[in-house]
Amino acid sequence: MVSRRFCVECGHALKPETRFCTTCGRVVRDGDGDEAARPDPSEAATLAGVGLGGADPGPGPAGPEPRVRGRRSFRWPVVIAVVVLIGAVAGSAAGLITRKAGHVGSFKTPKPTPSFMASSPAPSPATEPARQQAAHGLSALLAQSVAVRGSVVSAFSDLTRCGPRVAKDAAAFRQAAASREQLISRLAALPGRSTLPAPMIAALTTAWRTSVQADRDFAAWAQDESSRGCHKNSTSDPHFRAATGPDNRATRYKKVFVASWNPIAAQYGLPSYRWDQL
Repeated sequence: MVSRRFCVECGHALKPETRFCTTCGRVVRDGDGDEAARPDPSEAATLAGVGLGGADPGPGPAGPEPRVRGRRSFRWPVVIAVVVLIGAVAGSAAGLITRKAGHVGSFKTPKPTPSFMASSPAPSPATEPARQQAAHGLSALLAQSVAVRGSVVSAFSDLTRCGPRVAKDAAAFRQAAASREQLISRLAALPGRSTLPAPMIAALTTAWRTSVQADRDFAAWAQDESSRGCHKNSTSDPHFRAATGPDNRATRYKKVFVASWNPIAAQYGLPSYRWDQL
């Protein structure tokens, strides 16, 4: 009976003339691999590991170089795959940060400042006397504007409650519109006007101009109430509705104006105002 030989590394059956194991690559030496030296099958499978982490023999010329090469050839693709995956994740993170930054950058970009809110340069000492004169002249116009505003408020109040002057309220609104047009003309010709902040002057001009439009619409509303019969707190009249738009715009520009005027008034000892007084 011919004695069978087995690989002392993995237990694979060997032919007599075999010089290395065709399964694990171990070099077969003389005297290796008789049947008595065959390792336990479960231990052999663990050691061989099909080239995936089995125990390596010690260093030396008899080491199973083919099996070591097989293990390296398996690990390098894994390493490359990991590197590619890390690069992809890093690229995604960089793109996300860039998008957020762009988003945050676009969100913080300031909107253009309207012309009537733009800042004006500080006056020079040479223009100070002219600036003071212009401020006093403008203060006089504002005092007249307060009187016009008072007549408008009075006519509006009388009309909403169907008071005793309903027949005259339309004329009061028309007179207010004419007075404000005169104020706009006088403001345009104000001596030293150029020494005052241009955005402030523009805001006041726009406020008065839109108030003129509202006064005319209110006058038409008053005429309707007078001719057709007054109704308390009536807001359905088309002229009344038409007046609300310019009246609201005038309010916005008056607020802009007083924010600039009151510091100047305090500087020269002149009256300051609230927006609802002009």
